[in-house]
Amino acid sequence: MAEQDSNFIDLLLLGDRIPIGYCRVILAIFSENDKQLNALKQAAEKGNYKLNVVHSERSAIEYYQDYRPHIVFVDLRSKDAFNGETICKNVKDKSLSNQSTMIAVVNPSNSDKEEPSIAPLLAMGFNRRFVENFNVGGCLNELIMLEVNDLRQQVKIREADSLFAAIHNAYDSVEITTDRSQFQYVNPAFERTTGYWSSELIGKLDSVLPISDKNDPELFNTIKSYISRGRTWEGSYVGKRKSGETYPQFVRVIPIIGHEGFLTHHVTIKRDISEMETKYKKYVEESIKSYPNGKVVDPNHIKTVEASTSMVINLIKIAQENVSESPNNVTQSLDKVLQILKDAEISFPQGADFDLINFTELGNNTITSQGNLPRPSLVVNAKSILNDASAEIKIALDGASDWDYDILELERVTEKRPLVYLGMKIFERFRMGHYLNASADVLCNWLKLIEANYRQSNSYHNSTHAGDVLHASACFLDCDRVKNLLDPLDIMASLIAAIVHDVDHPGVTSAFLCNSHNPLALLYNDSAVLESHHAALAFKLTTSNDKVNIFKGLESDEYRSIRSSIIDMVLATEMTKHFSYLSKFTDCLNSSKNTVIADDGTELKVIESSSENRMLAKRILIKCADISNPARNWILSKEWALRILDEYMCQYDEEDKEGLPLTMHMFNREKCNVPQSQRSFYDYFVKDLFKSWHSFAHIPHVMKNIEENYDHWRNVEQKGIKYFRELNELRNSKDVP
Repeated sequence: MAEQDSNFIDLLLLGDRIPIGYCRVILAIFSENDKQLNALKQAAEKGNYKLNVVHSERSAIEYYQDYRPHIVFVDLRSKDAFNGETICKNVKDKSLSNQSTMIAVVNPSNSDKEEPSIAPLLAMGFNRRFVENFNVGGCLNELIMLEVNDLRQQVKIREADSLFAAIHNAYDSVEITTDRSQFQYVNPAFERTTGYWSSELIGKLDSVLPISDKNDPELFNTIKSYISRGRTWEGSYVGKRKSGETYPQFVRVIPIIGHEGFLTHHVTIKRDISEMETKYKKYVEESIKSYPNGKVVDPNHIKTVEASTSMVINLIKIAQENVSESPNNVTQSLDKVLQILKDAEISFPQGADFDLINFTELGNNTITSQGNLPRPSLVVNAKSILNDASAEIKIALDGASDWDYDILELERVTEKRPLVYLGMKIFERFRMGHYLNASADVLCNWLKLIEANYRQSNSYHNSTHAGDVLHASACFLDCDRVKNLLDPLDIMASLIAAIVHDVDHPGVTSAFLCNSHNPLALLYNDSAVLESHHAALAFKLTTSNDKVNIFKGLESDEYRSIRSSIIDMVLATEMTKHFSYLSKFTDCLNSSKNTVIADDGTELKVIESSSENRMLAKRILIKCADISNPARNWILSKEWALRILDEYMCQYDEEDKEGLPLTMHMFNREKCNVPQSQRSFYDYFVKDLFKSWHSFAHIPHVMKNIEENYDHWRNVEQKGIKYFRELNELRNSKDVP
């Protein structure tokens, strides 16, 4: 029973984020041991609290200064009791903190008399009173109530103090404005960088700050477009100090969404990169002066180069800002860059080429092997990732082998970085390091690099989706029949393919990239554009550095085999070839003459273990994992549906705005019948695919979820809830349907 109570308390507290400095320490100030103190001791032990007892005011003050307990009980029941006012005063004077909850232990009042007022106790400095109660369960309930209410408020105050201290002392400028762009806070770094004091800005609109004319006029409209859709914008633009001096800066604008789903504030983080740019330009100039063979270059040529370098940098900045919004502008900027470099007669080492893929990654603030911005090191201690994770993350990883696992909770507690944690958990389960001959550190570094290259601004195609597909793949690989068909290298390839299958997804379809003449579409000849990019970038990143190269320990023939398998599986996620892949797998099943009967009576097909059959199975495995959202429990399935719809509707808006062919014409947010579109997706793609996979892998629970969710969407439509706006308003409600 004690263990159950303890678990209940832990789970109850962990409804919010793990607090900073959390440990639940209680101090009891009693003149002597008695029934009440014993009851509190037993309750504390039962609830897994740390309770310490002192018998004098001096000992109480010393203990308080050393340990800062969260809760303090002071016994005031006898005439010779402690002076409560003195204790409260001394504690608050000497502790440099008034966050502890002070509780006066008092005698019960006579039933025939009016209960005395608590006002005198509050005046002394107490927060609560505890009426004498020798019942251990009653004492435990009191502790639980204190923890859930008073203690949690203490934690939030301490967290707020810590976070404010971090922001106040941050190197980067931080500004907080309302949804109407009215300043509410700027930190000292902002004051130092801009020359404006907070007293000059608080309460005023951000339009009081001067704007440099060096910025693209459309840039601020782009930023507004992002934050109005609840998306974070990252990029660079030129700032202007109070003195009139301009300077380059890297900026992140984060929209804050209130509990009602509306934009309430913007948090903007700015980093002055003028020093970095100066060093880079100096490096370029020195390199040019000494090239070739240390010969002196004509000064006039240096001036030309300097001007060209400046123009190139500015063009790259413009391209960075517009790559995701206006792909055509990127191509034009690249043409200008190359022409400027040719005109300036800048020589490059023989064999150097212009890396279009890396350039596109830079424009989307994606970390490559070289890195485009100051970021925390990708090299981490693998053991610390799981062992040193917060208790909340560890709890969120529990049950990761279950089909109904809630990855969205892991997304929440990891602040949208779930892939590295879930990846390491699954890698341990499948002994990834053993089969790849790779250390845990390399695996961890690789996961972090891949996750960094997923665009978290995407509502659907982000690292959480990658983690979700990885989780589904792992569940399928745990099925006995799948496990018996595939060899260890097949299993490793399946897990890796799941992780990288959408890396650097731009949040739009291949058709959009082709119609907008995106450089990726040109590079891959309008054929399987996204899937080709995902596979190519995955291997480019992986082989960029030994510290992230998970394939380095493989023999050459093993590497060729696993590379071929991963590429094949990633390309299999292209939906235009969905029915072709499904037809081949179905033919494979139908050609099998052997069947077995599962425990529930289901007739299952037996597939012979050939290289061709294993490849067919791996393709269907990743295809099922990729569109497994309809097979999750209703709460998860509904959320995933809204996320992908949001992406599709944003693409429709963009196509409509740019005058492009409406490849997403059915996803007009004002007209799309969401329940109907979902059931059509089930009928057209999901049911037959999973039915075929079930006839081999045996996944009855998954099939049950699909049928139940199909009925849920029918019920939603019958309730008259059809449009995205209506569903979005009910997003967190369990009453849908």
